[in-house]
Amino acid sequence: METIIRYVPVLSMKLFLRFIVTCFFFLLVFFDRAGAQTLAVFPLLDLTQDKNGINFVLTNRVRREVEQYNYTLVPPAEIMSFMVRNRIRTLGKINTHTMRLLERENIADLVLLGTVHQLEVKPSATVSLSLKLVRVRDQKVVWAATQDVFEGDLMTLLGLHDPENLNDIYNSLFPLLFQSFPAEIMEAETEENIPLDVHTVMIAPEVAPSGSTIDLRVRLNSIRQVNEKPEVHINVDDQVYPALLDEDEHFVTASWPAQNEEGRYHVYLDISWPAGEHDSVVLGSYRVDNTSPGVRLFVHGKQLNGQIAFNRTLLIVPKLENPEPIKRWVVDVIDENNTLVVRQEGAERFPPRLIWKGKASNGARLADGEYDVVFNVWDMAGNYSFAEETVLLLQSPPDLNLMLSTVEDQLAMNVSNTLPIPLLYWWIRIYYNNGQVVKELDGDTLPVDFSFDISEVAEGDTFQARLVAQDIIGNRTDYIVDDLLAMMSGDELEGSDTESPWLEEF
Repeated sequence: METIIRYVPVLSMKLFLRFIVTCFFFLLVFFDRAGAQTLAVFPLLDLTQDKNGINFVLTNRVRREVEQYNYTLVPPAEIMSFMVRNRIRTLGKINTHTMRLLERENIADLVLLGTVHQLEVKPSATVSLSLKLVRVRDQKVVWAATQDVFEGDLMTLLGLHDPENLNDIYNSLFPLLFQSFPAEIMEAETEENIPLDVHTVMIAPEVAPSGSTIDLRVRLNSIRQVNEKPEVHINVDDQVYPALLDEDEHFVTASWPAQNEEGRYHVYLDISWPAGEHDSVVLGSYRVDNTSPGVRLFVHGKQLNGQIAFNRTLLIVPKLENPEPIKRWVVDVIDENNTLVVRQEGAERFPPRLIWKGKASNGARLADGEYDVVFNVWDMAGNYSFAEETVLLLQSPPDLNLMLSTVEDQLAMNVSNTLPIPLLYWWIRIYYNNGQVVKELDGDTLPVDFSFDISEVAEGDTFQARLVAQDIIGNRTDYIVDDLLAMMSGDELEGSDTESPWLEEF
């Protein structure tokens, strides 16, 4: 008992020392984190969806990558609250006014912005992603990177570690993308060199072809109070353009032609005072685009003699070779007489798929024949491109011809199809008027000849028949003959077309 009592203080002292060391360690981590710069990862712009699509999966993946560095990440809920509170609807870029709001509300020291340019799963997985890190205080881009990863580039000769899904692609993409990511960012310059306080900026259009007019309108919250009015200019790619400052010195307006070379151009506002002082602030950017959007058109139906054929529903899938925001699209359907029979159009959102139900724009059912499906698209700069496919509309059901003849005690029958479209299947069932089956046949090719015995047919008995056939396009015929013996050779069959109703989409 005495030994135990003496041991307890020693044990308690060890636990106490361990507790002190642990607390000291956590304090070091806490103060290290407390001094770290705050970084806000804004939702990534996904151009594969539309011009302002959001990709939360890749945004979360970027956050996990940044967590490895000595930055304090702003919680996603706080970022979304900031965006909603200040009505920020445009992703992938932040203007000067938004940067000033981030600084005033003490949200973050740094902002990480990103754009998903390409995200394909089939036929070959592809991911293209660009990121840029902006320092909020002076709105300077302190790091930027763009990385593309294609499934084909990761394939090996033996296939030991070939990618099986998009997550495998991400595992190769992000180490390459973040290999130059800075572990620390220098602080911005002093307050005296902070840019002008800009309230709002309007640069239109955001994407333009060469030679078109770029219009700028800037609203300033404040400007230095001096006796003489300053001179204002716009600087784009080291080219200086005149600008106009209104009498109250609250608005700046300017216009200039878009550059000849394609690319993104940053716009700077330069203000010079008579005393020789000079202020400059980046207002935003625009993109010059002279390239027509590459578009391909896929139509899904049945292959018939090298052409796509359909009867009720044609699936149309347009694809952009390089995904980008679009301004407008139009689908035209033109018949063999070069007459426009269908037109459907939309704006901004690129349609993932379209369904044509074989009808004209007025709802009338169109005749069988060839039709050209043309998909027209204009990007945000107004560049035009189109793709077209020729399809066959075949809505006529199989046209069965039944020939009957008697040879001694046999009733001989010949069934043929007068239309050239191959059949998927056919079947015929012959039975007495009491329901007893006499003969059953089926197959997938016509014509067919067969016979059956009628020697024991009693007076007043009849033979009934039902013939069903469906072609490879999906058209179906269902004929019912009430009295075979009463039919003369060559008589036309009377049947019912068992179509199901369908809804018009366009």
